[in-house]
Amino acid sequence: MDGQVEIEDLWRFAESNENHFPIFRKFFEEVDDPSVRSKLVISTLDANSFFQRHIADLGFSSREEIDEENKQQTRSLLSRVEHLHEAATEARKDSDFVSGLDLGKLQEGLVEIFLCCLDQDWSNILGLYKNVSMFETLIKHLLRDDPNVSWLRWQLDLTGSLAEQAQVPDMSYREGICSMNVYPEYDIMLSVLNVTLSLSERSIIYTDHPGFVHLYVPTLPKGNENLLKLMTLRDSKYYFSALNFKNAIYRMVSELKMTSDQSMGLEMEDFELKIGPHGPAIQMDEAYSDDESPFLSYDVVPAIRFSSWPACCQEWAQRKRLWPPQTLVDEIIQEGFHLVPKVSSPQGDEELDWRFSFSKAEGKLMTAEGLGKRNYCYRIFKMAIKENISSTCSLLTSYHLKTLLLWASERQPPARWSDENLSVCFLGLLDDLLHSLLNGSCPHYFISDLNLFSNCSTDHLHYLARQVSAIRKYPLKHLKRPGEDPKEAYDNFIGAMKEWKDMDYDEIK
Repeated sequence: MDGQVEIEDLWRFAESNENHFPIFRKFFEEVDDPSVRSKLVISTLDANSFFQRHIADLGFSSREEIDEENKQQTRSLLSRVEHLHEAATEARKDSDFVSGLDLGKLQEGLVEIFLCCLDQDWSNILGLYKNVSMFETLIKHLLRDDPNVSWLRWQLDLTGSLAEQAQVPDMSYREGICSMNVYPEYDIMLSVLNVTLSLSERSIIYTDHPGFVHLYVPTLPKGNENLLKLMTLRDSKYYFSALNFKNAIYRMVSELKMTSDQSMGLEMEDFELKIGPHGPAIQMDEAYSDDESPFLSYDVVPAIRFSSWPACCQEWAQRKRLWPPQTLVDEIIQEGFHLVPKVSSPQGDEELDWRFSFSKAEGKLMTAEGLGKRNYCYRIFKMAIKENISSTCSLLTSYHLKTLLLWASERQPPARWSDENLSVCFLGLLDDLLHSLLNGSCPHYFISDLNLFSNCSTDHLHYLARQVSAIRKYPLKHLKRPGEDPKEAYDNFIGAMKEWKDMDYDEIK
């Protein structure tokens, strides 16, 4: 009886305005099985809990506060664009040495071409966070029910471009018409604390490859068969197996579609969930059966969480720089690091190799306050490379670009990242990328001995360098696609905004 009362109490929350996931209520009404109804109520609470945590991570206290921010942002968009044009007028006092371009003209061109990078669309972002909260709820449901992994205390963290507020849309061109599409990619780190696996900092054995380690287990745990399954024997020594750990999670998430169908009672005959490896992650693409392109993509990265700071990163903790401030450095060090299963090279050891991951730390650095318009400049830089180079060559990734940005942030005073310096900072990032490609060197931000281009051939790097060099010499020529008229599209958008300026926000919405 007590259990029934508790479910009814929980369901009152599910029916209230505080529930951000009313879809669960629909499922609840269509199911008669008490056990399934109980799971649905718990899932409702889990989804809301994940969603509230994401809102807090964005720096807001409630959904209503984000809605108000979105209203203010919409109303101030014209003022923001006008300020950028005023900044361009200020920038006209100088010209670029390489291209000869008037910096003000370049800045106005960047604003017109990459208007979509201007500010975060909070209403769209909330929708993305709702999607990821639903997915995290399903993962938590699986972790709870799988006896092979349920004994561990798992933590789910959103990482990557969405968490870093650095997502940019995909652009497609047909008959001179440009259209933008957002194909959300969610990176979710699924981690367990090292001590629950009988691992300590002394378990870490550094390899000849910077950034990669093996995990030695000096004493086998007794009475835990599930933990023993994650070990491997090599040269009479036991190690914690990267392959076994990843496979355990892979088997669990492979049950995701079946579990969601059964627990939610969904009819999804035209729906397909594709699962496969993707570097250290397990990639899951949601797509309609007759469509090759996924409408949602999730990368689940299994990881081991350590609360200390690794010896190989002491240089990062101590080096002199203009940014980040010491308070942020200390905060990052206190949160520790992760190890993820990834081989050091094509000839690496899939069974033993683990790679350092600083995704959580990078998220803090990318969303830190006091950096002016740095992330706006970065989104323009990222989209320019994505549209002109990365779309045809997967060798150059957004992680390389983010690494260059973090290094540049250390060298420049925070005030440098202003609207007045937009074109200068954009060209500076292009220069950094060109220098990195020509020298075949892109040092990892936290582990400077690790070259992110170490597995790339010189020919491939120089091929990319030629493409970047062309953009650097003639920025506006190469950033404008054939048949595209960004000025016309920009004028149309601003004209529409002027018409809407005095309208009620709810009408605009």
